[in-house]
Amino acid sequence: VYAALTSSLWETFDRQAIRDRLKEIEVRGNNANIVASRVSNMVIAIISKPDVPFAICKAKLAELVAHLNEPLGVLS
Repeated sequence: VYAALTSSLWETFDRQAIRDRLKEIEVRGNNANIVASRVSNMVIAIISKPDVPFAICKAKLAELVAHLNEPLGVLS
């Protein structure tokens, strides 16, 4: 469900031709928080429980993106 939601959001921005300016998506829900970002031409997301601070999720995502940017860039 979370992957479908994240994918749908990215596709919506893609259809509006503003995907290149989109850096990150944050979704806060009752059951989970989602933070997603682009790595190369892929989207990576972190899903957490709602009680996890959003700043921690964003920091982890930023590190993950920085760490995977080069290896995933080779694949695309």
